[in-house]
Amino acid sequence: MSEAKSTLNPNLNPINASFNSTELEHSYRQYYLDQDKLQVIIAIVLISVTVIIFSYSDYQFFGYTSQFYRLIAVRAVILLFSAIIIFALWKLKSETIYDTLMFAWAVAFCIGTLYISSTRPPTYNFHLLVDVPILFSLYAIFPNRLKLQAILAVYETLGLFWIYFHYKNLSPVATRAIWVSLVIVNIFGFLVSRRLHLDRRTQYNLLLNEKRLTGELKDALENIKTLKGLLPICASCKKIRDDSGYWHQVEVYIHEHTDVNFSHGICPDCVEKLYPNLGKNKQKN
Repeated sequence: MSEAKSTLNPNLNPINASFNSTELEHSYRQYYLDQDKLQVIIAIVLISVTVIIFSYSDYQFFGYTSQFYRLIAVRAVILLFSAIIIFALWKLKSETIYDTLMFAWAVAFCIGTLYISSTRPPTYNFHLLVDVPILFSLYAIFPNRLKLQAILAVYETLGLFWIYFHYKNLSPVATRAIWVSLVIVNIFGFLVSRRLHLDRRTQYNLLLNEKRLTGELKDALENIKTLKGLLPICASCKKIRDDSGYWHQVEVYIHEHTDVNFSHGICPDCVEKLYPNLGKNKQKN
């Protein structure tokens, strides 16, 4: 469906999932910036809570050792950086700075999670259940430019491949499962993210067209002059009295209050009344 929409909308670039016009893309990003910031802040807060909860697993694996304290330090850095990013996102008004901050936070988060995964025992592979949602969230949850989302996801995927096949003791079945899982989540995540980008930009373009048409209709209605209510008219000369008490010829008053123009003629009754001889000559002929 998004392909059809992008085909019908020449303003969209289906490859980059963005507007061809820089000004239109800027307008779109500004329109959704507050909504995107709120979504990102909520996601970062939820992830920060998860980072805190999983710190207990560090103790279960290592106890009160130097490795445990290193992991706690990594988690603390992630939380501190997350707090700084949230504060910065709340204040900013530029989508360029937003993209940069989002990318920086995601890179730091990926480095931290990859390091934490590398410290797990060689036989422990259950963190794949966490790695897959993280990969998908880089595409679908964090609203950023599609190419930046793809770069982060590929970076995270390569890091996971290195950890699983360099540090882990995997059976052939587990190896195939990990390969298939990481490849599928990247393909699925990229397609879903691309569709979301195209659909939302198509909706924004439709919104702009609706506002433009509404404005044109409003202007047209304002230019339409109509007569409403009762008009005081002279019973003798047929002049019309306006709201200020002045009397006007019928054609003058109607022309000023409508878009009607008059062309003068004379009806048969008035011809007979005003020019009786002309009427008799026509009868003789």
